Amino acid sequence: MPRVGLEGCRAAWLIAQHSICTPDLQRKFLTLLTEAAKQGAVPKAQVAYLTDRIRFNENKPQVYGTVLDWDEDGKLSCIVEDPPNLDARRREMGLPATEDDNLAAYQKEVESEGGKPPRDFAEAKRKGLGWAKSVGWIQEHT
Repeated sequence: MPRVGLEGCRAAWLIAQHSICTPDLQRKFLTLLTEAAKQGAVPKAQVAYLTDRIRFNENKPQVYGTVLDWDEDGKLSCIVEDPPNLDARRREMGLPATEDDNLAAYQKEVESEGGKPPRDFAEAKRKGLGWAKSVGWIQEHT
């Protein structure tokens, strides 16, 4: 059991998950969280969510398929590495359901909140990549 209890553990994870404007801090959180999960002090699912958040911000394929975004067809989706083994990785980390079930639940949630795809996908993608570069998620090589 973590020293701060389950509520403190969850609060710390939420801070880590939403520290998207501080890449170095979020990566440090992931290192600490991974170690805590190995010791059984935090749920492995927290590591999965934070891993994918970081990879999404770095514009890399995700490992567990937990961060969904609009695609050019106006559908919520994500790009994952090694898709045939995705559901096995999700189970290993204690994530709920299969990716298909996850997508359906998230789609329902987004629709209930009035979420809609961007009118101009290319512009939204350009702005997202610009933000990622501006805060240091993506390094430009000269």
